[in-house]
Amino acid sequence: MATSKSGVLVPGAATAVTIDAPQEILIINVSQSGVLWVRADGTDATIRGDNCLAVLGQRTIRKRGSVSVSLISERGLEFSVEGVQG
Repeated sequence: MATSKSGVLVPGAATAVTIDAPQEILIINVSQSGVLWVRADGTDATIRGDNCLAVLGQRTIRKRGSVSVSLISERGLEFSVEGVQG
């Protein structure tokens, strides 16, 4: 399984990526021209939704093992999700 995934979001559509996280997940909003909304609990992210985290630059989430991360944005933002050591 991959320890990192990158891509470009389709505006308004949730995108799921699964990565291997040693201790944490680093989520990077590469575009930095809008808000990237994220969930890492197996549920699809929604724009400004409950339990969704806003990522303007980058954000770390403590998760370990095989983790499914859902990302969404109003714009076609470029993103990177990486499994990292804490």
